[in-house]
Amino acid sequence: MELEEKVQTIMADVDSKSDMIERIVNEQVSLCCKELDNYIKWIHGILIDQMPPSNQELDDIAMRLPATMYFTSDRQELMGVKEDIAEAVRKELYNNTYSDVDGTVADKTAQAELQVQSETIAKIIYSRAYKKVKQRMEVAMKLLDSIKKVISHRMSDTELTGRV
Repeated sequence: MELEEKVQTIMADVDSKSDMIERIVNEQVSLCCKELDNYIKWIHGILIDQMPPSNQELDDIAMRLPATMYFTSDRQELMGVKEDIAEAVRKELYNNTYSDVDGTVADKTAQAELQVQSETIAKIIYSRAYKKVKQRMEVAMKLLDSIKKVISHRMSDTELTGRV
């Protein structure tokens, strides 16, 4: 088999496995962020309108977005707990396998690594899902900060036009 064919085969295998992991990660993130995602989509719908958001819409966002983020952050931390548990399970199986296998250190290590592949993938899934949720929370916080600035700017404009 030619080098390029080998590389293409490896890449196809990686793509297949990563597609499966990506699907599971996205399912986990969706479970965690469904409410936040839906609210952000609603906000996005307002923002892509040609008209600027009304004061009432901005007030609604300023009140509801932090509440939505609160519940999402709770689920995010649970995702972190699952990641920690997946790592503990992986380490336990690795150590048990390592101590049960006879042979050289290299033999023990190789056998233990083979035995924990599924556990390693589970940990990777929770780790990636946690990072994606964290990223969404950071973006939501930036959006909230922007909304606060717009509200503050509108209040300043109202004060200036009211005094003039």
